[in-house]
Parts: sequence; structure tokens; C-alpha cells
Amino acid sequence: MKNVKKIIIAIVVLIFIIILITQCKPLDISTEAYQLGNAALEAEDNYLDNKMSLDKARETIQNINDELDVLYDSDKSKSTFSIQAAVLGFQIALRWTPFEKDKLIDSRNELAEKLNRPKITQED
Repeated sequence: MKNVKKIIIAIVVLIFIIILITQCKPLDISTEAYQLGNAALEAEDNYLDNKMSLDKARETIQNINDELDVLYDSDKSKSTFSIQAAVLGFQIALRWTPFEKDKLIDSRNELAEKLNRPKITQED
């Protein structure tokens, strides 16, 4: 009976660790780049959910991109560059196709993938 309890506890702990790992910041991304990426993702989601105006979304994304630019200048990290490229992709989509939701979602999901965050679909 003691062995069964130990096995069950080990399985529960293992499942918990797996859940934490899949929801955590990727190891190759600095904390600052991860936070800026998440801030951009939040702004993108707010715009897509009509909780933020187009002008405010453009301003917010531009400010985050500027911060990522400064961060990349100091750390020269590939992961920072990758996050900045994804944020820039959304920024470009906001500039040229602000009302084509499918293109915005694709761009948003590219950033989400780099941050190990859930993707969304057109129906969300």
C-alpha cells in the first residue's frame, strides 16, 4: 500500500512539473525580453478583442518595439531579436492590414509561439 501511494504521489508531481514547464518562459529568453513580449501579446489581444483603439495599439506596440530595440542593442541575443521580429510583424500588420483579423491573428500567434503561450483562433 505504501508503494502505491509513493507511485501515485510521484505521478502527480511529475504531471505538475510537466504542466509548469509547458507554461513557463522558454529558457533561452531573458526575463526582460519575455516580459516585453508578453506586454506586446497583451496589447495585441486587447486590440483584437476591441478593448484598445487602433491608435493606442499602434502606440503601445511601437513603444514595446523601441524597448526591445534597446534591449537587443545591449544583449545581442537571438531570442530577443526573434521576439522583436514577431512584434514588428504585428506592428506591420497593424499599419497595413489593421482590419484583416486573420492576418493579425497569424502575426499574434507567431509571437505567442515564441513565448510558449497559447495560440488563438478566429473564433476565440
